[in-house]
Formats: sequence, C-alpha cells, structure tokens
Amino acid sequence: MVRYIALLLFIFNSCAKSPQSNIREIDAIKKVLANQRICWNNGDIDGFMLGYWNSDKFKFSWVN
Repeated sequence: MVRYIALLLFIFNSCAKSPQSNIREIDAIKKVLANQRICWNNGDIDGFMLGYWNSDKFKFSWVN
C-alpha cells in the first residue's frame, strides 16, 4: 500500500509543473533547434554541436 501511495505522489508531483514552465522549456528547445539549423546550413559543425551534451563519451558521425 505504501508503494502505491509513493507512486501516486510521484505521478502527481511530476504533473504539477505550471504551464508557464512548460512553455519556457519548449521555447528553449525551439531556440536550440533554430540555432542548430542555422549552423548546419552555414556548415558550422562546431556551432551545430553546441546543442548537444558536451562529453567525450558523445560521438557524432555520419556515413557518406
């Protein structure tokens, strides 16, 4: 029973974000994507990659 109550509290808490914070997050994501599109179209791979996680573990590759 305690597990179910904890699960319900977790679900309600995760849904409790205000709509304004969701809008700000969506706007931030759109800004990153727009900057990536501009960088990609200009051939600026370094600028394009700024939108991704900065780690040596992250690899970017493509096939010609």
